Amino acid sequence: MRTPRFLAAAAALSWRRGLPGLVLLALLGGVYYSVVVDGKMEVQTRADSKSYLKQSELPWMDQLRAERTVGYPLLLRLTRRMSPQRQVMPHLHYLVFLGGVFALWGGLRKLGVAPWMALAAVAPLPFSELLNKFGAMLITDTLSAGLALLTLAALCRVAARPRRKAAWWLLCVALAATYQVRPAYLFMILLVPLLGSVLYLRHRSSESGLPVARWLVRIVAVSVLPFVLFSTYRWVAVEQWGLVSFGGYNVVGIAGSLLSEEVVERVDPEYQELARSLLAARTERSAQLGDKRFQPLQERRFRSARRKMDTWYEEYNVNIWDMGVGLAQSQAEQRGLRFKEQVPFINHQLAGLSKDVFGQLPGEYLGWIAQGMRIGVSRSVRWVRSLDLCLGLALLGILALALARAVAVPRPPKAFPATAVTDLDAIWLIAGSFFLASLLLIVLVEPPLPRYLHAAGMLLPGAALALASETLAAAARLLGASVRQLAAHKANSGSK
Repeated sequence: MRTPRFLAAAAALSWRRGLPGLVLLALLGGVYYSVVVDGKMEVQTRADSKSYLKQSELPWMDQLRAERTVGYPLLLRLTRRMSPQRQVMPHLHYLVFLGGVFALWGGLRKLGVAPWMALAAVAPLPFSELLNKFGAMLITDTLSAGLALLTLAALCRVAARPRRKAAWWLLCVALAATYQVRPAYLFMILLVPLLGSVLYLRHRSSESGLPVARWLVRIVAVSVLPFVLFSTYRWVAVEQWGLVSFGGYNVVGIAGSLLSEEVVERVDPEYQELARSLLAARTERSAQLGDKRFQPLQERRFRSARRKMDTWYEEYNVNIWDMGVGLAQSQAEQRGLRFKEQVPFINHQLAGLSKDVFGQLPGEYLGWIAQGMRIGVSRSVRWVRSLDLCLGLALLGILALALARAVAVPRPPKAFPATAVTDLDAIWLIAGSFFLASLLLIVLVEPPLPRYLHAAGMLLPGAALALASETLAAAARLLGASVRQLAAHKANSGSK
């Protein structure tokens, strides 16, 4: 008995639509299998690992006072009995990240992105440094990036299907887990409502959508409310409002280089002792070196803005770990504070001093931000794995499309469908906004180092690859149509 034509056509169409998902599953499974077989799942540690392991042993209240967020230490504590040597952690890192890649592919599909273009948008992720370099390390980079991908996937789903409650719960939990594991993703609290609103307004339909005002209230509540509730609980428990007692550690690395006698004189009395001690330590270091290093940055002359930033970056960690933290800890000890009370005090002192300095020299701080953004963008092209290759392919595709349009026979069919433009818009909107928001948070508190740029730019290679695939396909369609038209023209001429 023959299969009806419409059933055969439906089966073929279903297979073509499902094939990209199968290809992606095979790719992700192959990556995980190869890592396991090659023995790359052995636990590795670096300097940061010690602080996470130490905090995982602390009582709950002491964890709230510590300099790390509670997410990763709690996970280490939960898996300790299952795996005392932490061998399960690399597997967990890989599975969450690879699961996030597949979830993002599914989220893009819910937005209406074509299956193969959605595949191109996520295909470079399994080969990123976040997985290959940090996947087996007892640090938060890989796990938090995977959770960020899950958050973006859930955001795509609530923008496309806002009446699905499960997607809203997934978005709420994934977002909170992301910044609890790694506070560098705090920018997503603002990005999710802004990006989600744009995606929703672009893709909503009258049948399945919600009123705009209701959707906005829901997305803001899901994004902001967990953070506010946790910060308030922490304020009640340990008298510190916010996610963690660490922001001051970072910013003093920037502010320390701007300290001068004039600046210190105008510092708030609460922070003046620390300011004088830090200035004295920098002056002593400058005298030991016998040159202008560690003198007030705004009083030195530089050949270029880039040289000034390089000097600022060189002093950054010294200002924090060799000077600022130790001096603030000495103050805490002089006041008789117990060890578990010292971290909030140190953070408060460093943050307060830094804000005071920035208030006095806003132009210098804005210069740090502007130059940091510029340097971060340029470094991402070199440091984010495969981004230069994918951008090169995208440029090749654009040139190929332009050439194809130039040599095509008159009035070729439209080579770049409107749906492809919409798909690329969505992919680049997500990747670009994620990169810029992440980079901005980085440069507000620290230099744009490679480790941070890998996470900030993780979606850019896929966006470039999607552009490359579509432009090359469009060029091929144009040339194919031209060849067919020329062949038909010759055939008609021959018949006459």
